[in-house]
Amino acid sequence: MRRGVCPAVMGDLLVDPWVAFGKPTVAGHGISTAAIARRIDAGETVADLARDYDLLPEQIEGAVVYEQAA
Repeated sequence: MRRGVCPAVMGDLLVDPWVAFGKPTVAGHGISTAAIARRIDAGETVADLARDYDLLPEQIEGAVVYEQAA
């Protein structure tokens, strides 16, 4: 871990200033929660995104819930 940096982990989500400029991402994957939410808003399904990003559907849903709450 870098000195002075304390990343926040919330379930499968990560907020770390050294990953994606501190924007929330799916931990271990670097995929922003905003990108996932935009694709869902555009009409893509959870299953499509899970397959595209090699994630569990629950991880996709968690990212969307996070973005809706933000």
